[in-house]
Amino acid sequence: RKSDADKKIWITDPASPNLYPDYYRTAFHYQTDGWMSQRSANVYETSTETLFLGRQDAMQRTSLPPLLELAKKKGGAPLKILEVACGTGRFMTFLRDNLPLDTECTAIDLSPFYLDAARENDAYWRKTRR
Repeated sequence: RKSDADKKIWITDPASPNLYPDYYRTAFHYQTDGWMSQRSANVYETSTETLFLGRQDAMQRTSLPPLLELAKKKGGAPLKILEVACGTGRFMTFLRDNLPLDTECTAIDLSPFYLDAARENDAYWRKTRR
């Protein structure tokens, strides 16, 4: 972590050297290139499921019951959900599978590679669910 080799792989812009926070520019989840590569985005879901002993999806789904309760309390008014640090967007698919179809979902992440994966997950969900 924070080795010179790590620092050479990040997306940087000389005009904006602080574009990404320091913690974001280190290796995470045993991925030597951290969040800033297509390879990292491609293996993220498998690596986190492995890291959390197959419980990653289950841990994420524990947040669904309170959101379902909120949807009921709103009496049919559409929900607006913002997922910050969405990663590959997998959790957003869980939200969409369980919340009313008119829920407005927005997902953001600092990594352009993870956002690409989130867009792909979203496109697949739209193709298969609607």
